[in-house]
Amino acid sequence: MGKTKKYSMKEDFSMVAVLTIPICVAINVVGDQIVQLLKLPIFLDVIGTVLMAMLAGPWPAAVTGVLTNLCMGITDNPTLIPFAITSAACGIAAGMFARKKWFSTQKWKLVIIVLVLDLVTICTASPITIFAFGGVSGNGGQSVAIAGLMASGANIIAAVVGTDFWVNLVDRSLALIIAFAVVKVIPDRTLIKYSLGANFTKKKPE
Repeated sequence: MGKTKKYSMKEDFSMVAVLTIPICVAINVVGDQIVQLLKLPIFLDVIGTVLMAMLAGPWPAAVTGVLTNLCMGITDNPTLIPFAITSAACGIAAGMFARKKWFSTQKWKLVIIVLVLDLVTICTASPITIFAFGGVSGNGGQSVAIAGLMASGANIIAAVVGTDFWVNLVDRSLALIIAFAVVKVIPDRTLIKYSLGANFTKKKPE
């Protein structure tokens, strides 16, 4: 019978994982810049976080998420800094699913992952948007959508939560698809250097 694998911080934060964190942060920042350039009502700033979660688990992913928001907040938009808690929470949730090997070809598992990430985002980001920023999020397109709903008569909570649900449903789905695509092109000899990388090797371990 297979034993439950025990994970350690040392294994999760292997040298290759530590060196990959800045790359994943850069992926998130580039995604955010693309969104701003094209004025999209999504975020694209958790792609690297989900990728790190798939490769190394929850804690490196959480670090990736926090560093992403700190970088974007310091260099571009300070209102993004409080949302570091959301990025960290998404990284932890995705990492836990990765440990359970839910990132597979079974579509129902992927749907659940997306829905959970969406729910985690709503529970952590919506209160910040509502109570700290009065309905203005760190994304211009989303803020416009929220303002439109409020102008049509929706209260601020319904407007923010409703917008967050649909925006992040699309955003987290795209993050999952792109992260999967990246993992697929990473060579097996590199994947096995991550604590969870063997889950995605082309030749499965015996």
